[in-house]
Amino acid sequence: MYTILKYPLEQISKQELTLPVNAKVLAAMEQYGEVVLYALVDSSAKDKEVYTIYMYGTGDLVKAKWNDYIGTAMLHSGALVLHVFVTKH
Repeated sequence: MYTILKYPLEQISKQELTLPVNAKVLAAMEQYGEVVLYALVDSSAKDKEVYTIYMYGTGDLVKAKWNDYIGTAMLHSGALVLHVFVTKH
């Protein structure tokens, strides 16, 4: 059975996130003042995969591939804008 789950992210430039195998990362955005990632996952999957999440502010040098982009989160009434990218190991 597939479920869309929410994963809170830290507001740091690089972090790892473990998801069920074959998860489909859908989006990243702001919710209630924090950055969250949404993924479609097989809730019965026993195996896990590691994903690396990168966050860049507007004007930052981006080291991730452009096609790994999953969303933008605007925090503090737009004073902090974070662009989120993901890669799977």
